Amino acid sequence: MAALKRRNKSKGIDMITKRAFFVAIAATLLSACSNITEIDRDQKDTGPLKLNAVVVDVSDLSVTTEGRSINRTTAQLQEDMRRAVTAEAEKRSVPDGLPANINVNVEKVFLARAVDRVLTGTSFIESVVSVTDAETGAFIVKPIKVKSTAEQLRGPGPIGAATAATTSLTADYNNVINAYAKALLASLDASS
Repeated sequence: MAALKRRNKSKGIDMITKRAFFVAIAATLLSACSNITEIDRDQKDTGPLKLNAVVVDVSDLSVTTEGRSINRTTAQLQEDMRRAVTAEAEKRSVPDGLPANINVNVEKVFLARAVDRVLTGTSFIESVVSVTDAETGAFIVKPIKVKSTAEQLRGPGPIGAATAATTSLTADYNNVINAYAKALLASLDASS
């Protein structure tokens, strides 16, 4: 009888562990989906875009990054973001689409501290984005707030915590910029 109680008790713990694992995975997947911002186009019938230029403005930043600081200037951040958004835009640009420019005004870059990342904190970028017709300057997408979190898929428990704690500052910085570029272009694709 005692052996049966112990076995049932261990099954209960296994079920709790499995349930916690699936809840953590579901939360991770939902947070990954939340990177797509709902964007409405001002010009409804523009169709696909031929992305000509990416303009990144960091003049509203008083510091390069908040949370943890990285050895990068705001000018370097501006170039890193321009390069990442341009690379992602080139993958999605349609050669015979409407010529358009993406304008990104960076308001905040937050790099989560290692201890916060262990507890589910994540790095993010907040910005105001617009898309303009490259020839007329008319808005295709009026200025809209866009916030994107870093893509940090990690498992629950001690292994996931160890992974979050050991991610380097440079890797986190690059991760949040690349995740921002992907989320921004996915949002623009979804708006067409």
